[in-house]
Amino acid sequence: MLVLIAILLSTSQVLAKFTSRFKDPSFPQYPNDMRGIPFRLGSMTPYHPPDKTCVAIRGHCTVRHGAKFPKEDVQNGISGLNFIQDHLNTQYEDENKLNALPPENKEVVHKIMKWVNKTSEKSSKEINEHGLLTMYKLGRRWNSRLLNIVTSIKSEKDIEFNSAKEHRCIESGQEFLKGFLKIQKEKDSTVIKIPPAKIPEIGGADHRIKLDKGKPEVKGERKPKNPDEEEVEIKFFNKVCPQNTCYLIDKIGKLLFPSDDEWKTWRDKITSARIWAMYMACANSYVYEYSKEEEGQAWCHVFDNDDIIMFENMNDYQYYVKNGYNDIKTKNYGHPMMRDILKFLNEKDTEKFKLFASHTSNCLSLITGFRMLEDEVKLSLENMTEGDKMNNRKWKSSLIGNYACNIMVVVYECENAKYKISEEVSIFLNETPLEMVFENERTCTQCPIDDVKNLIEELLNDLPTAEELKEYENSQKGKIVQEKIGETNISESSVKT
Repeated sequence: MLVLIAILLSTSQVLAKFTSRFKDPSFPQYPNDMRGIPFRLGSMTPYHPPDKTCVAIRGHCTVRHGAKFPKEDVQNGISGLNFIQDHLNTQYEDENKLNALPPENKEVVHKIMKWVNKTSEKSSKEINEHGLLTMYKLGRRWNSRLLNIVTSIKSEKDIEFNSAKEHRCIESGQEFLKGFLKIQKEKDSTVIKIPPAKIPEIGGADHRIKLDKGKPEVKGERKPKNPDEEEVEIKFFNKVCPQNTCYLIDKIGKLLFPSDDEWKTWRDKITSARIWAMYMACANSYVYEYSKEEEGQAWCHVFDNDDIIMFENMNDYQYYVKNGYNDIKTKNYGHPMMRDILKFLNEKDTEKFKLFASHTSNCLSLITGFRMLEDEVKLSLENMTEGDKMNNRKWKSSLIGNYACNIMVVVYECENAKYKISEEVSIFLNETPLEMVFENERTCTQCPIDDVKNLIEELLNDLPTAEELKEYENSQKGKIVQEKIGETNISESSVKT
């Protein structure tokens, strides 16, 4: 009996030892006839090579800059919330008084009391450390996927580095290339130095980067804005949150000032402009580094999920108007970059890697030019602010046009089993290969280069008719925006208070 127990214990220990293990492979299956003999007798390898092998040989990348600090007027608006924090710190200096608040109020008030405002006008619109690191890591990830391109780069002539004029774009492109080429400070590089960025000349018309929105302004004469583009976010917010009836004012006010007497005192100080500043403080808080003791995202806690969805809708709608399917002009802003991609695919003796460091508008306009994520129902101020009927929309610029969004076109050289060479192309959106659809519903993510070129040419030929152009021009004539945003509503200047 003791021997049996010992054997069982020994067996269980062995089994426990190998709970992690290799899984037995599956063998190829062959017919039981003459065709299977050379494999079954070991005369030929039973493992078949793939139909073709492919290596990346050229790349074309459009990328948005990394995370930046907010612009000056936004920073001023965020700093305008300091006096609310000062009041709460004075009001609840006695911890017992803070603990006496209802749990929901206490949590939010306590976070705002610990909030640290790290905005600084000196850093307005500049890229931050988080943004630089994001760009470097993006370059490293593409290095691992396109290593054959990297190792084939022998000189600066093999790279074309284009950038928008803003310094955050230039720095973003530089960090991307450092990661992509594995160039590190004070260390031996595996490749070359980063080439200087090509920046459009002042007054130049490189519409691949600076979108073609019409003739430039005449000096001393202000060009009328397209009424659809005029302060899109502010129009949206004023519709959702008008000063006298904004649901967020009472909701947030009573969260921060639960006492009826206190709320009466503060009622006039919680304006729609300050609600906007709270939203900006939340949205921009993630660009700063905070210690465990500091509350960086404090103002996010005054909003619930429905509020966040509303702000997401606002963000999506403004980019739909500016770079989406709003009209026959905006939907074709991406054409110059698409023509550049087509030229890149046509010319084999070109740079091995081509980079455009640019803005949200460039990523989104290229996506629109590809006719992706187009909703059957056109987005409007009405259907985006009334109810939830557009919640399942395809257009989500907040998810597709985020910081470091990138569109990579990769050309592969492929060799089939008969040693025939061909070229194929994949197009990646934010590092995910796009599925392309051709006649007879044939789909692929790595497709014959001629099919991809024909697809891009077809998309470039999707132009408005003469009637549509005339109708559009007539609709724009004389439409200089006279819409006044009253004192009771938020305006661009009101966030500075």
